[in-house]
Amino acid sequence: MVILIYLFRLSCDLYYEISFSQNYSYYLFDHGFSYVNFIISWVFTIFLSLRFRKTFNRTQKLSTYIVFLLYLLSFIPTMTLCAFENFSFKFTALVSIYWTLIIILEYVFCSLRKDKKVWALNAPAQSVAKNNAATTMLSIAVICSILGFSYYYRGLAFNLNLDDVYVLRYSEIRSLGGILKYVYIWTGVLAIVLCVRALQNKKYLSFAVWVVLLLLYYSISGTKTTVFVMLVSIFAVLLKLKDNMWLVPALFIALNLCAIVEPMIDEIGYFNGFWGLRTLFLPSNLTHMYYEYFSANGPDYWARSFMRHFGAVSKYDMDFGHIIDIEMYHASGEGNSNTGMFGSAYANWGDLCVIVYPCLMLVVFAFINWFSKKVPIKYCYVLMINYAFALQNCDPFICLMTNGLIVVGLIFKFILYPKNKLFNSAKKSVSCPNAN
Repeated sequence: MVILIYLFRLSCDLYYEISFSQNYSYYLFDHGFSYVNFIISWVFTIFLSLRFRKTFNRTQKLSTYIVFLLYLLSFIPTMTLCAFENFSFKFTALVSIYWTLIIILEYVFCSLRKDKKVWALNAPAQSVAKNNAATTMLSIAVICSILGFSYYYRGLAFNLNLDDVYVLRYSEIRSLGGILKYVYIWTGVLAIVLCVRALQNKKYLSFAVWVVLLLLYYSISGTKTTVFVMLVSIFAVLLKLKDNMWLVPALFIALNLCAIVEPMIDEIGYFNGFWGLRTLFLPSNLTHMYYEYFSANGPDYWARSFMRHFGAVSKYDMDFGHIIDIEMYHASGEGNSNTGMFGSAYANWGDLCVIVYPCLMLVVFAFINWFSKKVPIKYCYVLMINYAFALQNCDPFICLMTNGLIVVGLIFKFILYPKNKLFNSAKKSVSCPNAN
């Protein structure tokens, strides 16, 4: 596992240096190699990767899997940019300390809260409860929501062209506000959960229906993440990811190699556009833009967030994403540059974010581990993948509300996998490893 993580970092370095930096310089990637940052970034990569050396050889909590994906998708690409971009030493040090504290605190937190009974984490698949009335009602509600939004905004029409994604995104669906905005986002997440659940329960007709509905959902606003998370979750189920976590860095290495080779065979396509740019390096570059802007203009201390309800007044008159779009990209401001975990943390707390936000992330980890307690990790693939990508691109506490982590977590615990129904047969068939 650790060797594959090191190889993934090496492949990111090679991909950026020999291909990506040449093809995407117009995205404000300022190539400039730094020996000091290169050494520091590799030291932290080597040190922090050891945390995952034996992680998946023993029982772990859902938060650990999410942190592992974030480590690969956010920390390692950022370290590559720190080495090969013209980033300051201070930025490299702050990001490294930030991630070190997150990984160490998550490990300590999970180690102190070990469950005495771990039989459920190895519960057999047949112990999953059959659909009950609440699950059926939830499914009907999600289906009606997708059909309703699609009928109102698209006339139930499909549009699966990935090139039209921004045309869909900036259409009238963007004007959704209030509770409807939250319902729309939560609907997409729940639809993926129910889709993958149908596959795991071997209800293939229901699974096919959910796939069609998710494609219809994508056609409403061009939310690529919905289709991406659905496909990755399906592959995770088919590949039995829990027992083969080494496949994750191995797959990422393969994607980097494909992205390197792609321009040699044909023009730049999906490997570079969706993997190299959108998934790996653009979020990390935006993180640095947030650091540059707010280190010069000062943090906001949540004045535009919940502190405004307590009388705090922000000195910024628009959302951070629009500020970065205008000030750093010199664009119109119609875009909304994603914040990501560190970008949002720095915008709100400046240098102190490396202490404040890792501690606050324990609240998120506590909630994640609470609602997934005693649920086999293979039934958590969707949440693991969806919220790893969400946290890569937005503030952790926006993830809790806007991206539906709280609502979906509660539904997950009390409707989809209530432990009193889910594991009745598991208790009888699987004994506790520490019982003897």
